[in-house]
Amino acid sequence: MVHPILVLLLSLCLAMPVASQSRSEGAPAAIVMEFDGQAEFSRAGSKDWLPAELSSKLFRGDRIRVLSGTATLLSQDGRTAKIRPGALATIENRDASRQSAFKKLWEAVSERANLASGHRHELSAPGAVRTLAGKIDLISPRNTALLRAPREVRWRPLEGARAYRVSIRDGNGKKVLDQQVTEPRLSLSASRHRFEKGAYYFIDIQDTGTGGARSPRSFFQILTEDEGQSARADLSSVEGSLPRGTDGILQALTQGAIYEHWELLEDAMTIYRGVGIVGDRSSALEQARDLLYVKNGRRWAIARH
Repeated sequence: MVHPILVLLLSLCLAMPVASQSRSEGAPAAIVMEFDGQAEFSRAGSKDWLPAELSSKLFRGDRIRVLSGTATLLSQDGRTAKIRPGALATIENRDASRQSAFKKLWEAVSERANLASGHRHELSAPGAVRTLAGKIDLISPRNTALLRAPREVRWRPLEGARAYRVSIRDGNGKKVLDQQVTEPRLSLSASRHRFEKGAYYFIDIQDTGTGGARSPRSFFQILTEDEGQSARADLSSVEGSLPRGTDGILQALTQGAIYEHWELLEDAMTIYRGVGIVGDRSSALEQARDLLYVKNGRRWAIARH
């Protein structure tokens, strides 16, 4: 059985940047999940010792020793191990073949850690992927998977625009909906039957005035019935493992990782916004939110090409 500390620490540490000493090739066998004090590690076959940091990646054959305080390691199979002062541990690979919610959490967090290390310049300005001068900024649905057909399309009002034309096409270019509205939203309540599970749809919004401003093309995908059930089962599995009274921010980070794995990016963002940016651990939540902007921006770039 997976130790409950996994779900408490998982997203908090992996919303942090990856240690600079980490190797780039292959998947790590363990990650430093909780750290309080001083520790160092040595790569397999090396005599050199490097300072350990929160979220340092460790590989098979690496060694880690704690000089003061404690360090908690999360292995790829979901097990945790606390290393105490004076102790030396050698990292071994464990079976990570089981398809479980916790394996998906590992995958989601590993991807988030890689984004953090490779796109730090983007994190300094997370809103950059949404700053669209002279263009219509779509709010929702925007480059995300959905559990069900959307209820509406929403975008930010464009100064001077009196009317907008909203066009939605399927992956084959067939027009599913084409409508003109005066408000920065379009209800889809009467049109939800037009959207099929498992399909991709592309949204274009245009100012019908002389400016003719457009939105960057965005897309949404509706999960199939099986995918939706799997996503809900994963979320239920994680929520059921959280001890009673778990901190709200840690709950949000953990649940958000599951949503991110299934590309349910809007659901993840709703979770992150719901708990607010407060408390002494707000940086972890803020980084999770910023990385979600980066991921969303990358999906937008894919959609463009």
